[in-house]
Amino acid sequence: MFRWARECMGSRRRGQPEPTLERFQALRGRRPVIARLNEWRKDYGKMCYRAGGLSFSLGRPIRCRLKLLLAGLLHPRDVRRRLYRQKLHVWLTLGKPPVNRE
Repeated sequence: MFRWARECMGSRRRGQPEPTLERFQALRGRRPVIARLNEWRKDYGKMCYRAGGLSFSLGRPIRCRLKLLLAGLLHPRDVRRRLYRQKLHVWLTLGKPPVNRE
């Protein structure tokens, strides 16, 4: 559903009419299976990363690491980029939460 919303947003920005949900689903259904699986992999990887962040904030380090591991297996480039941007890589390797020194 969020992909349809993003497609609608992009169409509005380009000055084109928004696709209906039925048309959007029909166009997506015609895509090759590999492309659909790749999209699912990336989406599920992002979802696992967010679940790992939630586990981190709830103080569940084992669950956090498992979710981040799964996210890294599914979408390694995205996870690596996010971890380094958020400086969580230090916590994952040392086992201590990051300290904000600003």
